[in-house]
Amino acid sequence: MTPPTTGQIGLVSVPQPFAIDSGAYEISVGRSLDYEVTLYVIAPEGECGVDLDITVDDDSDGDPTNDTDLECNQLHTEQFEPRAHEQRARIWMENNGVKKSHDLVIRFLDVEELVVPEEYQGAYDEISEILLDLPKTGDDEIIGFYKTLLINLRASLGEKEEMSSLVIDLRRLLEDYPNLLDAEQKSRATALLTTLSDSTVQSSF
Repeated sequence: MTPPTTGQIGLVSVPQPFAIDSGAYEISVGRSLDYEVTLYVIAPEGECGVDLDITVDDDSDGDPTNDTDLECNQLHTEQFEPRAHEQRARIWMENNGVKKSHDLVIRFLDVEELVVPEEYQGAYDEISEILLDLPKTGDDEIIGFYKTLLINLRASLGEKEEMSSLVIDLRRLLEDYPNLLDAEQKSRATALLTTLSDSTVQSSF
């Protein structure tokens, strides 16, 4: 790719990126490459970063779309763990108060087995919504653990044994830290976990 001109963002990657709609890029990667992507984002000026998953609020500031997982103007190799057919990242640059961004869709090949069972699609969507409304204050380590459990639960929907184990872990975490969530967050999480609690889970409480 030709280096970008002033005020533009450039992207070089293996596998090769392709421009899609609305100025976004797409990279397709499969099992043969161990789901690894090597990328170099070129930003000629200003601040620039890459958020590898815009559905996860890494810095817990209430906005999951502005995190910086990778710095620009550096070579990075990232190995992804497919949780769905694609993962949406975002490249952003800010210069003189003007912010620009390009979405980057990482499309995973060979992942038909990761399709969420229809009966759990509602739970999948609900977990995704809960991940957008994580606690903004409190113990960062506990909040991070809560987020990780939710992400793993979302990925395990339909796998009974693993799913039950994660539901138990989440219920115990919320019991051990009753002030972790506000009333609305707690109500939503409790409703989700109750829906996913089978007899194995219930017998643990």
